[in-house]
Amino acid sequence: MSGNKPIPGVACSLLASVLMLAVLARELIEFLPFGFLTTSIIIRDVVIPITWAVLILIGALMFYIAPNKYPVVVIILTFSVLSLLHRAEGLLLEFLFWRRFQPPSYATEIPFLDILPIIAGILGIIGGVLGVLWKKSKDASFEESGTKWNLFGLISAILAFNSLALPWWKFVRPDGWILLFPWGAETWQLGITLGDYSSAIYVALTFILISGFLGLLGSLVFGKRGRAFLATAGISATLSVITFAIGLESFLTRVHLHTFYSTLIELAYLSSGFWVALGAVMVAFIALIRHRITPSATPS
Repeated sequence: MSGNKPIPGVACSLLASVLMLAVLARELIEFLPFGFLTTSIIIRDVVIPITWAVLILIGALMFYIAPNKYPVVVIILTFSVLSLLHRAEGLLLEFLFWRRFQPPSYATEIPFLDILPIIAGILGIIGGVLGVLWKKSKDASFEESGTKWNLFGLISAILAFNSLALPWWKFVRPDGWILLFPWGAETWQLGITLGDYSSAIYVALTFILISGFLGLLGSLVFGKRGRAFLATAGISATLSVITFAIGLESFLTRVHLHTFYSTLIELAYLSSGFWVALGAVMVAFIALIRHRITPSATPS
């Protein structure tokens, strides 16, 4: 890890991105003939994961070409975690719920291709961690000399924006599902009326967008103004989560459902988007605590 190039980290990250893209291509080929892929499913389960994989690939290449110039390790780590979270939730839902309705011989089997995306996500995280360790061995501050970047602010912005691509609450049963986002709802064979929730989600959407933009801006601006941007980003993300929770509770009370519950044929829980947004809250406040008043010193 003391070489001139971060070979192990780059290799793990490249392998992770290639595996992610290969699995997504295989799934697309497998499901496309059945006509099951709606526009929202394609965006959520195909376009977004492909974007994450491509960004990890670009991040790995950039880190190899210019390891001391870009905060690309953040890109590799963050998008690997998002990919792993997205795939792990899908696998757990498949194994713990949907397989209840399969034959016993199938219900306990986990095909290798189903866990391959999990392996890819873990490889990406390992690649990012190896990159961090390599960078630490070269520069204890883990910052480019003279930079204004606040890497935690950048992570908070990435998390805030990407939370919008993932469902914040999920209800599933064998004959359909309901997915709630800060921008609306997606259903399959289950009709719902959002009611008061439709008002709350637009407030939650506004707050999470503000958090993303200000987190990105705060990561670039040093001094008191940057701290103000990051503080507002953290507060906005917090208000987004709270507003969503209030709107969700209003909706669930009206339709006689609960935030978390499980029966033999029904399952409801706060989904990955909610936890990613909550992560944006925590990281934004970490960024605020670690924010610099002046840029890091440039060596003479």
